[in-house]
Amino acid sequence: MTETTVWNDSAYDTFYYGNAPVSADNPCRVHIHGDKLILSYEQDRAVVSYSGAEYEPGHYRLTCVEPRAHATLHREDENTLVGTWVEGSRKGLWLVKLG
Repeated sequence: MTETTVWNDSAYDTFYYGNAPVSADNPCRVHIHGDKLILSYEQDRAVVSYSGAEYEPGHYRLTCVEPRAHATLHREDENTLVGTWVEGSRKGLWLVKLG
């Protein structure tokens, strides 16, 4: 049986390339089922959802339909994911604290 883990009280920090300010402690939900990962959060009263699969142990490639984006996440430790994201012409890094 495939294990499912859900962290409903997670938060992410977003770091932008360029001069944009850091966005910290944004609430999100992380769901891992087998080799699949879904990270979702609310933005402008809509749910944004990045989803994808593990391509190496602890390493995920994610895509998002709206806004059109792609990202990576790496399991830094049992409570932390880190990675990169590209959303249109904007790009940066993110740090996800599982909780």
